[in-house]
Amino acid sequence: MAMTEAQLVERISAALEAEGYTRANGLDFRRTPSLAVDKAFSLTYVGDPPMGYIGLAEEAKGRLEIQIARLVNDDQAAAQVTLHEDGRTVLDAVFAAAADDGEFVIEDDGRATDIDQPTGSSFVVLRMRVPVNFEAVLAG
Repeated sequence: MAMTEAQLVERISAALEAEGYTRANGLDFRRTPSLAVDKAFSLTYVGDPPMGYIGLAEEAKGRLEIQIARLVNDDQAAAQVTLHEDGRTVLDAVFAAAADDGEFVIEDDGRATDIDQPTGSSFVVLRMRVPVNFEAVLAG
């Protein structure tokens, strides 16, 4: 069954919340209270040109851009290790959501992660790019 990009984002958000992560206020954690930033996530979908059309749906291709924040708590090395572990947990949750009913597929090519600490912040951020494709609704 076809879905929208918003439905895809909500489905992945629900999978991350089931793993104990909380939604950030905004896209870059600046609006998230400092005490709530640990295990906060931000999720967006960035679309690429469609691969083809099927009736009132298209084969959409794009990537999920997922960010996870962890407080440093005076030990940046430990926070980075935790983020690497978070990366596997998050990827597993995304794969499980895809396998649940097969409505979207995760592609291997283009998957990437990086860790960074925004200037002046008390947290580090894992950024993940997860390519996906799915049948997207064109008209309701």
